[in-house]
Amino acid sequence: MSRMIAMVLCWMAASLGACAADEPQAAPEAKPAMTAATQDKKGIGGDRSPIPQDEKVVITVTDGRLVVKPLNAIIRKHQPLRWAVQGLRPGEHVEIDFEVYEGRKGPFPRWNNPFRGRYVLDERTTGVESNASDVAGYFKYHVVLRKGSEDIFALDPGVVVKNDF
Repeated sequence: MSRMIAMVLCWMAASLGACAADEPQAAPEAKPAMTAATQDKKGIGGDRSPIPQDEKVVITVTDGRLVVKPLNAIIRKHQPLRWAVQGLRPGEHVEIDFEVYEGRKGPFPRWNNPFRGRYVLDERTTGVESNASDVAGYFKYHVVLRKGSEDIFALDPGVVVKNDF
């Protein structure tokens, strides 16, 4: 009985290719090892295409809801970012308010803005450009649609500030 079990197991192993000890198996084609020589600051393996950068965040207001594109913007350190709002109704405004990160309220220093990390867009001011970013990292901010002092809708997008390219 044990001889029969051994034959069945050998047949199963042979059908799976594990008992082919007589014939050497070809090794799968391996990719070259990644070394410091094949890496550079702009990519891995010699790919020199930069990561696409965002220049503008568009906030669209539709039926009391907000859509922010891109939801997570990517910029380089020392670059500004613009915000534009579309579709505001009379009396509505959008507030952009960065959270505090490592003692800073957002990556953009105060410029034409009375406060660091805070912008207000309304019917008259439908767009704003920040100063150049002065710190790298991920910065979460709040976009709040308001009518007077009433909050209508809010989203929490972010900005990634890269300093390595």
